[in-house]
Amino acid sequence: MRTKYEYRGLQLEIFGLFLLLAATFWESEYSGWWDKQSPEWQYYIQEEVNLSVLSALSDIASISAISDEETKKSIANNASERASKALFRAIEMRDERKEGLDGQAALFSKIKLWLFGLGATFIIIGKYLFLQAYKRDV
Repeated sequence: MRTKYEYRGLQLEIFGLFLLLAATFWESEYSGWWDKQSPEWQYYIQEEVNLSVLSALSDIASISAISDEETKKSIANNASERASKALFRAIEMRDERKEGLDGQAALFSKIKLWLFGLGATFIIIGKYLFLQAYKRDV
């Protein structure tokens, strides 16, 4: 009877270790990519906004050197348009980022959690069965 519990316990431990190995692979290949991608998306959004704002500020700063009122208005309108487009583009990019993080990234995170949780659970059950085999002899 003891060897049956030992054998079953070791099988469960090995299965749990394989699940933990799969979870580690999943983390490094999929979930880790999403975790790293989130700040990169934020930096990209910030860079796009910064470049648009700096370009608009450059146009506005050049207005003082221009004497023609129509040219001034045209430059000011272009700067305003560029800043407005940057605003809407930043909002679009933010929404795309949110959708990406709420969709597949959340699913990948749950898969990782289940793999780690199940792997650890199988190891614990296996250790318990293995110890039960020794308790029966005592």
